[in-house]
Amino acid sequence: MATVCLTDDILRSWDKSGRSEFAKLCKSLNESDGSIKLLPKKCLKRALYELCNAVQHNKLRIDNAVSLLVDLKDCLPSVPSTLADVLGIVDVETNCLEEPLREKFLSLVAAVR
Repeated sequence: MATVCLTDDILRSWDKSGRSEFAKLCKSLNESDGSIKLLPKKCLKRALYELCNAVQHNKLRIDNAVSLLVDLKDCLPSVPSTLADVLGIVDVETNCLEEPLREKFLSLVAAVR
């Protein structure tokens, strides 16, 4: 079973504390303890994937996601390339899905470029 990074509690409290909690989690995914990574880069990909998924399913507004991604990009240099990987995966997944999910994804891609 995959680890869930973006919980319903975080989404419900996004404006109060959820955004900062999720940003802190994403930042911790890149920190290292000596030579051993606390959490692998795959976990950051998972967190960004869940962010995209939340936007697609109307659990999070596009502008909230983009704002967070801009902030993360400024402090984590790996975010743009990791996000590109994630968007590629979501693109393949949504290519054959229902129109509303695909449209939400395309709106998110347009907003982050």
